[in-house]
Amino acid sequence: VYEKHQGGGRLKSTVQIEGLTHELGGSMVYEDNYHVRAMADDVQLKRVDPSEETGLEDNPFALFDGTKFVFNQSSWTAVNLYRMYMRYGTAPYRFQSKPRAMFELFKGIYDLQANGTSFHSPEDLLKRVGLYDLTQKSTRLHLAEELGTDEPSWRFETEFVASVNRVNYNQENTINALAGMVSMLPAMDSRIFKIKGGNQHLPQRLLQEAGVHMKEGWAVLEVRPAKGNRLELHSRRQRTIAGGAPSSLLKWDQEVAGPYDAVVVATPLEHSHIRFHGVGVRPPPHREFQKVSTTFVAGRLRASYFNVSVLPADQVLTTEHAGTPFSVVSPVRRLPSGATLYKLFSHQPLGKHLLAAMFHDHKKVAHQDWYAYPQFKPPEKFAPFRLAPGIFYNNAFENAASAMEMSAIAAKNSALLVMKHLTSQDLTGALAAEE
Repeated sequence: VYEKHQGGGRLKSTVQIEGLTHELGGSMVYEDNYHVRAMADDVQLKRVDPSEETGLEDNPFALFDGTKFVFNQSSWTAVNLYRMYMRYGTAPYRFQSKPRAMFELFKGIYDLQANGTSFHSPEDLLKRVGLYDLTQKSTRLHLAEELGTDEPSWRFETEFVASVNRVNYNQENTINALAGMVSMLPAMDSRIFKIKGGNQHLPQRLLQEAGVHMKEGWAVLEVRPAKGNRLELHSRRQRTIAGGAPSSLLKWDQEVAGPYDAVVVATPLEHSHIRFHGVGVRPPPHREFQKVSTTFVAGRLRASYFNVSVLPADQVLTTEHAGTPFSVVSPVRRLPSGATLYKLFSHQPLGKHLLAAMFHDHKKVAHQDWYAYPQFKPPEKFAPFRLAPGIFYNNAFENAASAMEMSAIAAKNSALLVMKHLTSQDLTGALAAEE
C-alpha cells in the first residue's frame, strides 16, 4: 500500500487538544451501514454512541437564519412535534419516510456484492438498484417534486434540510438528491455510532490486520505497462538527511516497483499527481472538491451575537439564506480543563475578531482547511471503476454521495473486480456488470 502521508486517508485528519483526539470530519456512522459496522466488529473495535465520549449531557440544536432563530429543538418529543407542525406544516411527516425508502433501495448493493456481482462503472451499479436518477437532479428539485412548493414545504427545504446539508457537506440544496438523502438519513433515523477513540482507528486496524507492506511517505507518480500485461509503479519520497546546510537537508528517493497484476487507486485523482502512460486510461470527468475550514474553539457562546438574551441551544445550525460566515457551530466535548470545546465549519478561516464576537473567554485552539468531499453538481458524471485492464478506481463513486460506507462499497467492488481480473485477466471488458 502506497500512502503519501499516513495510512487512514481523510479519516486521519485529526487534531490533538488537551491530550484528546478530535476528528475534523467522518465522526459518525449510520447504524445500518453494513460494511463499516462489520469491519469494525471483525477487527474488534468498539462501537459507541457518539455522545458517550463528549461529556455533554444533551445537545439540542437551533436553526438561525442570520437575524433570528426560526426553530429550536426541545427535549420533549411532543413539543418538537408541535413546533415542527407550526413552522413546517405536514412537510416533515411527508418527508421522513423518503431517506429510509432510498436506503431500502441502497441495501440492494449489499445483496449484489454478497453474490459476487461487480460493476465497471458507478452508473451501472446505481441503475441496478434504482438510485441513478437521484444523482441527476438536485435535492431542491427532488424535494419540490416530493413535497410541493407551498410555503411550509419551502421553509422546511431551505431551513431544516439545508441546515443538515450545510453540516454534512458544507453545501446547499443544489447537491444531488442522492447525497441529500444520505445526508438526511441520520436526521430522520438517529441510530448512529462511532468507533471508540475515533473513526480513524478503523482504516489503521484494517491495514494492520491485513498485514500489508505499508510504504508511507511514497507518492505514486506514474503507472506504466510491464511485461506480460502487468503494471509497474514509479514513485518517490522526500526524506530528511542529517547535517549540512538547510538546502541539503531534503533528498528525493525514487523507485520503480513491480510488476503488479493489478493496481487499485484509492485516492481522488484530482488530488494526486498520478499519471497513466501506455495503459489505456482515458481522462476521467474532472470534479471540484469542497473546501471545509474547521475551527476548534474553547469558550462560551455569546447570546448577543445571535440577537437574543439567552441561547435556545448551544448547537447552532444555519439556514440556506442565513449569510453567516459559518455553516454550523456545535459543542463537541467537555475538555479535561472543564471548558467546552466547539467545532465550527465554514468556507473560509474565521478571524479572531469574529470569534471574539461569538464567544466569551474563548481560546482558538486549532484550525485546519481541508478538501473533504466533492462539490456535488447534478447531473453527476462519473469516472469508471475500471479505468483500464488491471487498474481500478475506488473514488469514482464519491460524487454520488460521500461517506465512509460509500468508500467501503467502492472498495468491495474493486476487490471483486480485481478477483475477476486475476482469474480471467479481464481481457474483454465486455460487460458492465459481471455475475
